[in-house]
Parts: sequence; structure tokens; C-alpha cells
Amino acid sequence: MINKDPMIHGALVACRRKPHGVPARSRAGQRGRAAALRATGRLMQTLTPGLEPDEHGPLIEQDTILIPRAVAEGVLAEVVVYLQTELPASWQGQLATRANVIYQRNARFRALIRRDGEAGRDWLWAFMRHWLAALIRQHSPGLYARLPGDYSVGKALA
Repeated sequence: MINKDPMIHGALVACRRKPHGVPARSRAGQRGRAAALRATGRLMQTLTPGLEPDEHGPLIEQDTILIPRAVAEGVLAEVVVYLQTELPASWQGQLATRANVIYQRNARFRALIRRDGEAGRDWLWAFMRHWLAALIRQHSPGLYARLPGDYSVGKALA
């Protein structure tokens, strides 16, 4: 299961926005956010690594030269070496799927990934590090504590 932590950007950005004219602490606003979080969680749980383009748009690898599965493999390898431990191989598919889903549904994320030069690649690496830190935190808080604090915001391991 992919972490539904609201700190993970992209999939939940739209959930944090309040409808125009609804006070931030109103019950209607809270119910709407809760429903959006549940829907996002259901969506992320039902996706498989064989994700197809849909009405929301193309996948990252169809629209750019980037291959999310390769980036996910690199991010996992980086952490495995740093922590000197094994992590679930299934996380590679979860990270790649998450990147593609957010790319299809979030124009701001799409714009970051499509940036010129190496900027798009660097953004994808940063987001995947961030998502991996959240997975580690959810499943193994002891390992998460061994990561540098800035890894959770996408910084590379030294």
C-alpha cells in the first residue's frame, strides 16, 4: 500500500485546496477533503505497474525521455547502499506508478518533469526520494530515523 501521508506532494495537492467561499474549518470542507483523500487512496491501491495512458494524458515515458521505473530502481539502490539493508522490490513499481499517475493528473508536476535539460530528471529523482522516505517511514520508522533529515525533501544521500 502506498503511503497516503498528506506531505507527499502531487496526488494530494488538489485535496488541500478549499472550495471558494468555504471556511477552512467548516464541516463541509473537512468532509470534502476526507472524501478526496479516500478516493486518492483507492486510486493508488488499484493501479498496477502496467498503467495505461487514459483520458488524463500520457505516461512519463511516452511524453519525455525519462523512464520512471529506472529512476525508481536508482533511488532504491541509493537507499539500500546507504542503509546497508534490503527494501521490498515491489516499492520500485509503486514509485513508478505513483509518478505516472501524478504526471497524468497534475499539471504542475507535469511542467516540472518536462523542464529543459536535466531539470526534469532531477525533479523526478527528488520526488521519488520524497515518496520513498514516506514509504520507509510508514513501514520501518527505525530505518527512517537513520536517513538524513533532508532526504525527505528530495535531497540526494551524501
